[in-house]
Amino acid sequence: MLKKLEWIKTWLPQKAPQINRLTTKNKSAFFWVQSSNFNIPKHTTQYKMIVQKKILPMPIWDYSQIK
Repeated sequence: MLKKLEWIKTWLPQKAPQINRLTTKNKSAFFWVQSSNFNIPKHTTQYKMIVQKKILPMPIWDYSQIK
């Protein structure tokens, strides 16, 4: 997931600059919508890495949960 995040951050300015200029009131403009169960325990290095990059999994896309 982290590689995908880095890829999209590189791709957007080059291939979709109009989308890249959009802003958000959220701390992060990127969300990970789960396609199945999320199985990374909170004490692991992998979980800590995704928290640092500000991408946490969302089981469903729900605008009311986005603050």
